[in-house]
Amino acid sequence: MDVVRDVLVVPSPGYLADPDEWMEHRPVDGPVDLGNGVMLERLRPVDGVDLAEQVIHASLPRGLNFDPPRSFGQLYSFWREIPEQEWNGQEMFHFDPIQAIRETVAISRLVLDNAHGFEFAGRVFDRDDGNRKIAPLTGHDGRTAYRARKTRFWFTEPEANELRTLLDQYRAVMDDLPDRVKRAFWEAEQSSMSRYITDAVAQIATGLEALLNTDENEAITAQFVKRSRQLADELGIEGTTNTYWSGIYKKRSEVVHGAESTLVAPVGWHESDEEPPEDVKKIGKAQDVLRSAVRRAIENDEFCEVFESDDAIADRWPLEQPDR
Repeated sequence: MDVVRDVLVVPSPGYLADPDEWMEHRPVDGPVDLGNGVMLERLRPVDGVDLAEQVIHASLPRGLNFDPPRSFGQLYSFWREIPEQEWNGQEMFHFDPIQAIRETVAISRLVLDNAHGFEFAGRVFDRDDGNRKIAPLTGHDGRTAYRARKTRFWFTEPEANELRTLLDQYRAVMDDLPDRVKRAFWEAEQSSMSRYITDAVAQIATGLEALLNTDENEAITAQFVKRSRQLADELGIEGTTNTYWSGIYKKRSEVVHGAESTLVAPVGWHESDEEPPEDVKKIGKAQDVLRSAVRRAIENDEFCEVFESDDAIADRWPLEQPDR
């Protein structure tokens, strides 16, 4: 019988990894069962054949008589074996049709900020006669992902197990999450796919508004600013003030209303030895608040229930708070 797998290869960090951090926090080797058929591990060559290298190679555009060398390989891979009823038909070459791997990657960003994308992914067909075919993934949203910091982004074994626990919790409640939380999660993940910081800030602010805005008769900006600050405090994320959140909302408004934004993220900043630009740091912290709120809603029933009611939100994070 043919064996069919969807494989997402996460590329190695190369020179972008801090050598000391790399040695202190070794990446997960696996295999780790993440549930729903998804596995996380560093795929090893079998009989001299390296599947991860083949998936990377199949995913790269090569042009005509143009096959340049590359300087990276596999860090680890997410993969899932596909039941015959899923692939034997019109969906034969469709990568991850039930979104099992996509769901896993999205939830992974709630555990550890990462830029795992779908640049090197494909459906692998292994035939009984030993032949292998790989259909690469093309034209997929989130093919490339982005992050706002230079800290470690690879999973260790304990973090992979933490991811499994969170995935189990998410799958148990996903259908019953309040619409506010579902929209916030969507915007959080979309912000990870935004190449431009101006787009990311709009999506992050929209995600927070999905959680916190309740009353058309109250100033929208005040709801965002005061409740975002209280939410950050409750989640234990330090360093935000009303002034900080006013700045975030001002940038968001500039973007969505068509004005030129003054947000700056110099091209190539992530490849230098310098710290992230201040604008990037500010947006990264707001993204942390949004992700942390979504995770708390998944893990904590009492917190999640707040988002079922406008009154509950207003009671938990009142607007009549002293400015700071």
